[in-house]
Amino acid sequence: MLENILQQNPVSVSTYMPTERTRMTHELDRIAAQCEQAIAMYESKIADLHSQRNACFSRICRVPGEVLEKILWLLVDTTGDGSWVMVQLSQVCRRWRNVVLGCGLLWSVIVAGPECPLERVELLLERAKHCALEVTLSRSYEDDVMKLLMDEQLFPRIHHLHLSLPGDTFTDISPILCQSHPALRSLTLHDNASLSYRRSPSSKVHFRNLKPDMLPALQYLKISAFGRFWPVSFVSATVTHFELELRDSHAYSDDETRFSLVTTLRRMPALEILKMTCIFSLPVEFKDRVDLIPLRRLSDLSLTGTQAAISSWLEHLAISPKARVRIDCNGIEAASVPSFARGMRSLFDSGWGEDFTSPNSLLSATWNDRTSEEAHVRFSGSVCEVELSLSTTSTSGDESNAQRAELHLTLTGNLLVHRDFSELWRVLPLVSVRRFNLVAVPPPRHWQASPVPQQRPLYQHPSLTACMRQMLSLQHLTLDNWSDDWVPHFLVSSADDVEHAPGPSKPPFPDLHTLVLERMSLQLNGGSGVKAALLSRCDHHNAMVLQELRIVDCTGVKAAADDTEAALLANLESLVGKCILETPLTVVNRPEETAKSTHSSPEPDLGSANKTISESSEPLDTLQSNESESAGNPIFLN
Repeated sequence: MLENILQQNPVSVSTYMPTERTRMTHELDRIAAQCEQAIAMYESKIADLHSQRNACFSRICRVPGEVLEKILWLLVDTTGDGSWVMVQLSQVCRRWRNVVLGCGLLWSVIVAGPECPLERVELLLERAKHCALEVTLSRSYEDDVMKLLMDEQLFPRIHHLHLSLPGDTFTDISPILCQSHPALRSLTLHDNASLSYRRSPSSKVHFRNLKPDMLPALQYLKISAFGRFWPVSFVSATVTHFELELRDSHAYSDDETRFSLVTTLRRMPALEILKMTCIFSLPVEFKDRVDLIPLRRLSDLSLTGTQAAISSWLEHLAISPKARVRIDCNGIEAASVPSFARGMRSLFDSGWGEDFTSPNSLLSATWNDRTSEEAHVRFSGSVCEVELSLSTTSTSGDESNAQRAELHLTLTGNLLVHRDFSELWRVLPLVSVRRFNLVAVPPPRHWQASPVPQQRPLYQHPSLTACMRQMLSLQHLTLDNWSDDWVPHFLVSSADDVEHAPGPSKPPFPDLHTLVLERMSLQLNGGSGVKAALLSRCDHHNAMVLQELRIVDCTGVKAAADDTEAALLANLESLVGKCILETPLTVVNRPEETAKSTHSSPEPDLGSANKTISESSEPLDTLQSNESESAGNPIFLN
């Protein structure tokens, strides 16, 4: 190193004295030694990092190859390319490559969609070896890919087939489909051509030669977006999952087509999941019959359409008592409300929903207000969209995974305030509801861009009022994301209720003992807001004092500048047995006080996120003691 410096600076060498040169040599040696020590230290740190990395991944490295195969198999469905993701995973390390290339199942999901060349399909088929295949074929494909996947020799290996093609293409491949396929377990048929039923042959022509004995192992069948529903003659008794998504219910005006669907359902006694979208009404001749469509093994029912169409199906379905039922009605008509109520009554009379009234079940209800801009585009006038859900949990502490009945009812239209809806609420077992959660779903961010007509508050609508009047056993109420104007309405009777009451007026929910206020702006001071409602409930109705009041993620309005969080909550001590604050209450000034003074002192931090102001010495009832056991219910406050 010294020689290199001297060679680079020949002029200055003569000026150096021997002592100076010796000093420079020692200095350079010292710097070189420090560099070597630094290099050794970094190498040691890198070695430590490698050791720590190996220690962290030691458990993954010890995972058996069979387990790693199952983990990688879960990644196949996370992308839209199927097994093509294995190409990247095979490049992680040598061990992963050996595992991926050695398991043909990981290459068995073939998605022949846009930008899928023939070489990719050939590679997947080669690496899948002799495993069963799951093939998805969409309209964006190459002819060579179509011929390869629909080859008669390859088709017996296909266990799951998803076809999303124009109607004319189904005619081209029908000779291959209309053969015996004993290994086919799931079949999806989707017509992705716009209004193809007007310019292509009838769909029944595509599969007229397909018989039930040709698909003896079929379990999943989905028919989507076809212009007309045809008699599905190939449905076998082994089908457990059936989905029907129609394009337009008005296109099914002939009774033959409507009867064909009933015939199809009668051929599936093992059906467990049934989903029908844009469903049409049953023929008039069938409505007059008293015989039911027996689907006693059905555990999941989903119907979407008009009230009249759905009610005609509800009157003739016999399903499992513990089935999950999801009903989505759009375009509500006043004339169809009574028939819809009769359809729900028929469903209950068939034996479904016995958990709702069982003494061993805790029935909970959730009402979501989902007024949206999209709804106003579809319907004229004031439009409201609400979702009422009923679910049960066990009160005996049984944590088994046994299925329980559920109801999810979504109503969209401009007649939700119609008085006839009281018939529907009387049909539902709302008298058994002990937990009620009322949620206001915020509108989308672009709501202000398209303002809607001013509507009266939802709590003044007769629909919700009639629904609430049936909940005589309610004990736990949650108000989420509403203003404090809602609180008096749920704690004190309105003027109309007092005027029409035959005797002494009773407050809403006379057995209520727990109130949860979540994401609300509250007035906790003076004679307004929550305190006034609680005081009026106790004085005017002689109702029992609430055992518990919870305030979660709320903001409070101060009466004066020196008010504190504890002082605001202390106003409620005499009206509730226990007041619990979950997450600190954000206390803000009144708007007029903020305008007068811009130099307000910050409020002090008053403690933990969950504090109890006062606790009642009276023990809580059995329902409260089971709250921790019922944490799985969506309306429970964790």
